[in-house]
Amino acid sequence: MGGGRRSGDPRAEFAAAVAGLRGRLPDLTDEALARRAGAVVLPSGRRVAVNARRLGEWVSGRSVPRDFDAVLAVALATGGTGQVARLRELWRAASRERRPAVDRAGVDAAGAAQGGAARAGVAAAGAARAGVARVVVGRPPRVAAAFRDRSALVEVALGECHRVVLTGAGGVGKSQLAAAAFRRARGEVLVWVSAASRQSVLSGYARAWRALGNAGNSDEEAADRFLEWLRSSSSPWLVVLDDLDDPAELSGLWPEGSGRTLVTTRRRDAALLRPDVRVVQVGVFTPEEATGYLVERLSVDPRHGRSELVELGAALGWQPLALAQAAAFLIDTGLGVPAYLDRLADRRQRVADLFPASSPGDEHDGTVAATVARSVERARSLSPDAPVMLEAVSLLAPEGIPEDVLLHGRDLLALRALHRLNLVTHADGRVEVHPLVQRVVRDLVVVSPAVEVADSLEAVWVGASADVAVDLFRCAEALVEVAGEHLWEVGHPLLRRLPRRRLDIGRSAAA
Repeated sequence: MGGGRRSGDPRAEFAAAVAGLRGRLPDLTDEALARRAGAVVLPSGRRVAVNARRLGEWVSGRSVPRDFDAVLAVALATGGTGQVARLRELWRAASRERRPAVDRAGVDAAGAAQGGAARAGVAAAGAARAGVARVVVGRPPRVAAAFRDRSALVEVALGECHRVVLTGAGGVGKSQLAAAAFRRARGEVLVWVSAASRQSVLSGYARAWRALGNAGNSDEEAADRFLEWLRSSSSPWLVVLDDLDDPAELSGLWPEGSGRTLVTTRRRDAALLRPDVRVVQVGVFTPEEATGYLVERLSVDPRHGRSELVELGAALGWQPLALAQAAAFLIDTGLGVPAYLDRLADRRQRVADLFPASSPGDEHDGTVAATVARSVERARSLSPDAPVMLEAVSLLAPEGIPEDVLLHGRDLLALRALHRLNLVTHADGRVEVHPLVQRVVRDLVVVSPAVEVADSLEAVWVGASADVAVDLFRCAEALVEVAGEHLWEVGHPLLRRLPRRRLDIGRSAAA
């Protein structure tokens, strides 16, 4: 080191030098400073990209940049330095210094505790049993207001199976359940990773590898080393892969070893349905859970009676995100439950207006309408005909549609794409769907397929068994209720199968 002076920790000395540079502009965020550094033209004539998260890691001593030009760019962006040679010497010494990799029997306590928590959400706790530090990486969602425990599902997530998948429609609370399991887990290494894309998984694994006290490297290399550590470590660990959008993105990235993996996803593809995976279907709240949620969430507004809240929960199909958004809307607008129920009953009201983005659900990044639309787009990537199939589904009885009706002139793969995204449930020759999903889809339809759907019902009705005929009757009633005007316009023969009291609904709508 310069002047013949030796340091006990070259990485700490380099981190202190970078922190000194960072301290020149305390009011500037890491993101803003990284952009400024990236715009600097170096003496060599080149520019370098500086990552804001990496900058935080350099300051905290968690990593050392592979390229000194990045350090030089930060120095010039913060006012320049007359000691480039000294800074380069510190960088070289820190780069040569390699902290001991995490012991295969556990996590090196000194490596995990060094430098404090990074801005990217990495936290390392110092106290540990048997000299092993507890390392917690990532940012699970904050506990939702009036959180419903659903302890049985949390216990399954932390049970004996080493790989658990929580699957369900968007907005049923999968991430909240995983976060509850994450907070209760007793592992020595707990890692929460966004699985929205392959890159987000690589970045999460790389962050975990560095939090264990290891050198930087590229995200891909660091992720590979982290996976290798998981395979060989005897330390208890838990990795949560939250909101897996496409199982194919996890090719080669599945954690393996003696620890546990917990996945949340809307998907239920063959890639996830394996003998060594415990698949847990997460559904809507029970009536008791939904009512308890509304009572607690709306306790800030004593105007609402319990019986009204039970009615509201039933009208929303006990769907957690819808309940959260409805409660927020009531609080924000001061509207009473009866007035809100009147809006729900009005078919002219769009779902986007009933659950607006201005009243978001607890710790959820989307509205009811946006959540369904996102799943529809992903289903479209599996089958281009999936949206057309869902339009047909949206007009029929949510509690049970004979599959023959939907497959009359339509593609099985389209129906299965909807099933794989948890937009519908297709089993035992019947299809079920949540009424709010139907309503969102009907809001998006430009040309109603009501006549074509009526044709399908009529074709299947001929020769149908008594049990199937009951489902067909319910579907015909639902079709007339939501789109009967289209059938009256053409005088569709299906209308003859319904009693006059049901036909009056469709006739008045047509008028």
